[in-house]
Formats: sequence, C-alpha cells, structure tokens
Amino acid sequence: MNESLSQGAIVRAPIRVADVGGWTDTWFASHGKVCNVAMNPGAEVRAVPSARPGLVLELSDFHTSFTLRNAADLNRLRIEHSVLHSAVTRHLPTDWNGTISVSSSIPAGSSLGTSASVGVALITALRTVAGLACPPRLVAVFAHEAETSAGLQSGVQDHAAAAFGGVNLIDVTYPKFSVVKLALSEAVHSALEERFVTVFLGKSHQSSMIHERVIKRLTALGSPSQAVELGRLRVAAQVAAQALQRDDLETYGKALDESVEAQRLLHPDLIDPVAQQLIGVAQRHGGSAKVNGAGGDGGSVTLLAPASAVQRKLFAAELRRVIESIPGAVELNLKPAMTGVSIERMSEDSVRLGRRSPGR
Repeated sequence: MNESLSQGAIVRAPIRVADVGGWTDTWFASHGKVCNVAMNPGAEVRAVPSARPGLVLELSDFHTSFTLRNAADLNRLRIEHSVLHSAVTRHLPTDWNGTISVSSSIPAGSSLGTSASVGVALITALRTVAGLACPPRLVAVFAHEAETSAGLQSGVQDHAAAAFGGVNLIDVTYPKFSVVKLALSEAVHSALEERFVTVFLGKSHQSSMIHERVIKRLTALGSPSQAVELGRLRVAAQVAAQALQRDDLETYGKALDESVEAQRLLHPDLIDPVAQQLIGVAQRHGGSAKVNGAGGDGGSVTLLAPASAVQRKLFAAELRRVIESIPGAVELNLKPAMTGVSIERMSEDSVRLGRRSPGR
C-alpha cells in the first residue's frame, strides 16, 4: 500500500474579503481583474485514516455526517452537498479508509468564498493522503471545477485566494487565471489588519441564484462581457492593486467604494439594504466599504475604517450600535493570511493521541 494512505492530514485554506473587481472573473465576463485579500480563519479539513473499511464524511457546520458505502449513500451526498460530492468522487483514493472532517468558523453564506476554501482544503487533503502533489494552481483549478460540475455559477477568484493566500491581483481569461502577489509594505499590512472590519449581515445567501439574475440582465442588454459596469470593475481592481503597492490607502478605499457602485449598477438587488446601513456608517466617518462576493440578500460587508484615530473611535461606536440592531449580525474575527492552503501531515496514531507528527 502507498505509505501516504496510512497517514492523515490537516489542511487549512483561507477565505477572502474585499474582492474589488469581483464579477469579472466569471464565464460571462470572459476576462477580468480582481484584487482581493486572503483572511484566516477559513476552512479546515482533517483526513484521519482507519484500519476499518469505509469512509465517513463529517460536516460539523451542518451537524451531519455521511457514511459512504454504496451508490445510494453517494447519491444522498450529491443531493445535499453537490460540490463535496464532486470533490470526493473525483479525488478520493479508492483504497483509503477513514474519516474526513470538514469545518469552518465562518457562517455559511457569508459571501467570503467559504465554499471555495472548503473545496481547496478538501481536494488538497484527498490528494495528500493519495501521495499526490498539491501545487496551489492545480488545487484551485480542481476546486473550481468541482463547483461548476455541480451546476453552480462560480468565478475563479475565490479558489485562487484560498490556494495562494496573500493580497493578490488576479488576471482572468476565464477559466484561466494568473496570480500576482502584491509586495506590500509593513505599514500597509498593519493598516489592513487594524482597519479592516468584516460584518456578517445575519443571514446566508446563495451566490449562484444572484448570478442568474445578473446574467439574465446582461444577456438582455447584448454582449455581457462588454457591459460598462464590468469595465468599471476591472479598472477598480487595477486601481486598488496599484494603490496598495504605493501605500495609498485613501485611493484604495475609493476603489472599494467604486466597486460597490459598479455592483449596484450591475443589478440593484446586489446591495442589500442592511449592507447599505453599514456602508453609510463608513461613509459618515470617512471610511470605505466593499460588499463581499456576489452581493444580494445577506452575506457580508468589509469596511475600511477611517485613517484618523479620532474618527475610528466614533466609527467603531456607531458601527457597534448598528450591528446590535441587525438580527443575527456579527463582526467576524479575521486576520490577513499571508500564505494560502497549508498541509500538516499526521499519522493515524498521532491523530488519535493528539500529537503532531513531523511536519512536511
């Protein structure tokens, strides 16, 4: 037996926020640019081998598990979690037995690319126990394919952020992409960590559904890829990346705001009224905001707090009051992730005993 099959793995992948230029990484946009920031914590997948035959897939966030023994079990997984079904059936070694646990501390439907983070972590874990290489680009491509093969609308920027981490400018000719990791000063890194605030709006959303509405509108106008709104988003991404590289957070904030306004023009439903409340808080105090991901009902907003310490204090006080007035809303505890998907190898004994085996 392949020695790697007797080992387990703990794999972690970040999520992303502030995806300036999002929507231009899709098939209907054809080409685009996205500047986003990877954040931890994201998704975690534990693959723990067992001497007993069979596979158990545990989904702690959904309080459910699947014992995959036959076609009927796989069909249930396909119906309830089509993306996970696609990843498992395509990448699980046929002779590996054990438990695969999937979890994330981020609320489902937060518009932060959590499904991409899970896909990247899961496929990396499956390839690791099979003894296969896990280059970031490859697992990002496989994770994107898992979503599209499950019938979901999906761009590529989320998977790139989960695989590569860092602050990136992603150039897209769908479905191909290139990732340029931005070399930022320590001052910018610190400012992003200190001034970024991401708020979950209290309810989940389905990005694939809002994609369909936007596609319908753009198709009715003619050639979707030539839409003026998508052109504005591409430019905003380039402006955001250049601003970060020259330590110009004021211009970067304007690029966040411009991305929101271009989203609003794509479809009025993309900016949730609850999200607009938070955007208003940022604007009143000299800050900026980005509705994350596709937008629409629920999801999340990332705010760039004002530069002034005095204004930041006033901003934080008003923001706290607004969050408390929104049912289910919560500020997420996120930190910039300078690295992407990571692998920790664990033997069966070390997993059972809670000890780490020598790392990779």
